[in-house]
Amino acid sequence: MVGFPHEMLNAGEQGRYHALMLRRGALAILLVAIAAPLITNATSSCPTLSRNLSRGLTGADVSALQQFLIGQGVLAADSATGFDGLTPSGYFGPKTEQAVQAFQRAQGLVSSGTALTTGFGFVGTKTRAAIAKSCNGSGNSVEGSGVAISTLSDAATLNAEIAAQANGGTVALDPSGSYTFAKSVKGSDGLYTTILIKNAHNFTLDCNGATIYLDAKDTSDYAHFIRIENSDHVVIQNCNFDYVYLPYSQTTLASVSGSSADFLADPAFPISWTTLQEISQYDPSLHQKTRIVLSWDGVTDGSTCVDLSASGNCGKAVHAPVSALGDNLYRVDLSKFPAALAALKVGYHYLLSSQRYGADCLNTRDVAGLTIRNTACYAGAGNTFSVHGGSDLLVDNSGGHIKPGTNRWMSTNTGTILPFDVRGSVTIQNSLLEGGDDDAIAYASAELPIRSIADSTHVVVGWVYPSVPWQVGDAVELVDTTGAIRWTGTVSSLTTPLGGMHLTLSPALPSDTAVGWVMGNRSALGTLTVRDNTIRNNAGDGVISQAPKSIITGNIFANLGDTCFSAFQYYAFFNSGPTPQDISFTNNTCDGAGYQGVSPGAVSVYAL
Repeated sequence: MVGFPHEMLNAGEQGRYHALMLRRGALAILLVAIAAPLITNATSSCPTLSRNLSRGLTGADVSALQQFLIGQGVLAADSATGFDGLTPSGYFGPKTEQAVQAFQRAQGLVSSGTALTTGFGFVGTKTRAAIAKSCNGSGNSVEGSGVAISTLSDAATLNAEIAAQANGGTVALDPSGSYTFAKSVKGSDGLYTTILIKNAHNFTLDCNGATIYLDAKDTSDYAHFIRIENSDHVVIQNCNFDYVYLPYSQTTLASVSGSSADFLADPAFPISWTTLQEISQYDPSLHQKTRIVLSWDGVTDGSTCVDLSASGNCGKAVHAPVSALGDNLYRVDLSKFPAALAALKVGYHYLLSSQRYGADCLNTRDVAGLTIRNTACYAGAGNTFSVHGGSDLLVDNSGGHIKPGTNRWMSTNTGTILPFDVRGSVTIQNSLLEGGDDDAIAYASAELPIRSIADSTHVVVGWVYPSVPWQVGDAVELVDTTGAIRWTGTVSSLTTPLGGMHLTLSPALPSDTAVGWVMGNRSALGTLTVRDNTIRNNAGDGVISQAPKSIITGNIFANLGDTCFSAFQYYAFFNSGPTPQDISFTNNTCDGAGYQGVSPGAVSVYAL
């Protein structure tokens, strides 16, 4: 008789199956008696698992897994066999999942949660490594078509292995390995990255707890740690990211003389960069910025923008020269920023930041199904996770962290998790988001005001981030000042010089298109779920959402520069996004919001 996956039967069907076997009498008993020793003997070899396995999958590798689990005593033989009673079914059902959970628990890998949230019942890289070690004493990180990498001095080899495993494979790092990389290649956004994952399908990068360092002394050397583009079902897990030379410094103002200021840096935070973009007065006892003396966009102590560009754009205009004087003393030339110079106070603590809105720890473009699990960013010139386009993002037990064992005031120089134009579901859960210099979570649609119009197909829209929200071929809409959609088309080309994003569009825009109208895509957002996180000591908001539906529950918010939660139709550089329609804010704790005094209240809802 052809074997049939026993686990695919529900309880009632299994009962009828057993009754059928009993009615078959001696034949059924004979089959079971023969089957037992055959299955037991099959477990003597290590299963070859070349992919991650989870509930619902079928195949010979599932059969091999079941044989192994039977040999471990965590799966009953008659629970895994087909109708013939001889061989494992090859179907990964609930009983196999329970057996995997029992094995994981016995190995000390994971003991609670689900396959999606914690990997409990999911056969990923760590579980496969434990299986290999258990059945043959091997300590290999990955077997089958995956690859394990111990020590690298450059990213080229790692990127080559990622490319080789991109279709259904896994690349794993040795937790005791050494990984210090410089910028390597450019992604489709034109920016440098160290690790590039592109055109991947069902791919996993598992760092196994290792830390990847960026070796970048100055802003010209900065790069994303990881760039992922045009891929689907990608998992990044168990990774830590840090800088060899931090993109910020913790200092005390020693003196002011003439047009310059001398800062004494904490010896753990030497300055390697030649210019800076921001100076902020900081109170380490409160974990708070108390005053932004010089802002990255040219604003000096709350005054008007100091325009240093010929284009009329203040964004990213600040580049104040920095020079080392020795003995941890550094001089900052503020001759172009007299208001900032006058606002400084000798003896006070200051954060000096080399760059704002720079390279991200993880930056993506058009990834359908992205999971970031057990991953921390300890330092970054830009955001922790910046996710553009694509769909279905899960962030679990991951985010920007103050590095354990250090006295750092910050994690990243900008925000923590920023999903832009991500469709489907965005879920951020069980995570610690701390020490970011902007919003912890900002879920928005990039909708940018027109600044100038060259002709009916060429416009310039406002944009200040180095990472652009669109690429050639993307669909966009034109919205007038009343909120009406006046045109839909595509991006034919784009460039991002200082002064805004230059777009070539097809077809031609309406003849009455005016400056101030908005380019964007109002259908680009899904549902945002933020649950069971700790969000603290961030200089901006806890959560900002433009999502039509937001579910914010079970979170602890503490010591935030702005609100714990804000739902906006209008957000920062995004002129008029989708209108929030369904908001659930339950069982959250909000303790200490709005210390910067910018946003009103602990919770703010606009345009509901």
